[in-house]
Amino acid sequence: MPKIKSKQFPFKDSFIGKDSIMSIAGVISASHQPYSYDNESTTKSSGMREAKELTPEEEKKVEELKDRDEEVRRHEQAHIAAAGQYVRGGAQYDYKRGPDGNTYAVGGEVKIDTSAEKDPKATIQKMEVVKRAALAPEHPSAQDRRVASEADAVAMKAQRDLAQTISQSEGISQLAALKKANNDTSHKIDLAA
Repeated sequence: MPKIKSKQFPFKDSFIGKDSIMSIAGVISASHQPYSYDNESTTKSSGMREAKELTPEEEKKVEELKDRDEEVRRHEQAHIAAAGQYVRGGAQYDYKRGPDGNTYAVGGEVKIDTSAEKDPKATIQKMEVVKRAALAPEHPSAQDRRVASEADAVAMKAQRDLAQTISQSEGISQLAALKKANNDTSHKIDLAA
């Protein structure tokens, strides 16, 4: 494999192979670092800090941010997995830049369709999915619990609507049966008279 002398790259007195360059580019793009102009020069930088030791406090903060990032992403993915067809877009994250120059997810949200369907039965089924999705993460947030509660309220209204529809249907059926019975009785009376 041909080696490229480091004069072209900021890596002092080292040789970099073609594959190494690709890996570095992948690391840079995976870290979500935008290109920015350095105030002291006119060259573009990747936003990464110069090689500098982090203080113990900064290292601790980076570890906390990494843990939070992992937790937030797991939380939002649990919503997405449980919501299925009712997810509207992917997860949206709020980021914070750490002392190491990298960005970390510190909050997030997933949009879920919580509208009622035209059919009460379909609404009840949908709200069951919405509630499961809201409570899917290991530690649901206050907002997650609110969404689950709202899904319960919409489902209860749909159950009342369904019960009313069934009651009306049964009432109509009973009325029709009563009319039929009256008609049959009136014919019998006419025949007997």
